[in-house]
Amino acid sequence: MSVAGVGNVASADEPYADPDVRAASRTAGLLRRARQAQAAGRLVTAAATYERALEAAQEAWTTDAERATIAGELGLVELALGRHRDAATHLAQCLQHRGVISGWLRGQVDDGLQRAAKRVATVYVTTNPPGAEVVIDGQAPYPPEPVHEVFVEPGEHTARARLEGHEEAVRSFTAEAGQTHPIVLKLRRLPERVARAPEAPAAPVSAPPAAPPAGSTFPLAELRIGGVALTTAAVSAGTVFLLRSGVLRDNLAAQEAAL
Repeated sequence: MSVAGVGNVASADEPYADPDVRAASRTAGLLRRARQAQAAGRLVTAAATYERALEAAQEAWTTDAERATIAGELGLVELALGRHRDAATHLAQCLQHRGVISGWLRGQVDDGLQRAAKRVATVYVTTNPPGAEVVIDGQAPYPPEPVHEVFVEPGEHTARARLEGHEEAVRSFTAEAGQTHPIVLKLRRLPERVARAPEAPAAPVSAPPAAPPAGSTFPLAELRIGGVALTTAAVSAGTVFLLRSGVLRDNLAAQEAAL
C-alpha cells in the first residue's frame, strides 16, 4: 500500500531540488524501507524506520493522510512487538484523521487500538485555566492540546501543570490497565507582587468560597469542553471520538479566535 502523493516527487539527489521536495523524497524512501522490513519480518528494524519516516513526514510538506498512514502502520508494528504504550499513542494519532485514511487501514487501526488500550491506561488531562504546560512523568505531551490524551503503563504516575503567574499544580495517580483516568489540574493564581495604595475601608462582605486544591475534581460546569462533559467518573465513547477526531480542538480554537 502506498501513501498518496509521497512517491510522486523528484529524487532527493537532484541538484537544485526544492527543500520540501527533498524532504518528501526522503520520507518516501524511509517509508518504502520500513514496509520492506515489515514484509520481511524484521519488525524491530521496521519500527525504527517507520519512526524516522514519521519524523521526516512531520518536517516535510506532507498531507494529514500521509502522516496518519505512517503513524498507523508504525502503531501496528509496535503492537506486534508488544510495545503497547507506543502502539496506542501512534494508533490514536492516526485516528485523529480517520476520515482521510483508507478503510482497510482504519479498520486495522481501530482494532489495534482496542487491543493496545487493554494493556495500558488512558489518561485525559486538562487544566484550569486552560493553556498551561502539562508534564506527565517528566514528559510534555506534544503538540499542546486543550485536552491531552496520554497512554501510560500501569502503576504510579505524576501529572503537573505550569503557567506563568500561577502556582504549579501536581497530581499523583495510580494507573490501571484498561482503565480511563480523567484528570483536571487547577492552578492557583499567585498574589500580585506590586503593592497597591491603601484604599478606604469598605463594608464587610462575606468571604468567597475557597478554591479547590490543585488536582481536585471540579464542578461539572468547569469540565465541559466543547459541550462535552469530561468527568472523573468516566469518559464516554463519544467524547473519546471527538478528542481523537480533533472536533474538540477545532471548536476550542474557534472559540478562542472569537474572543
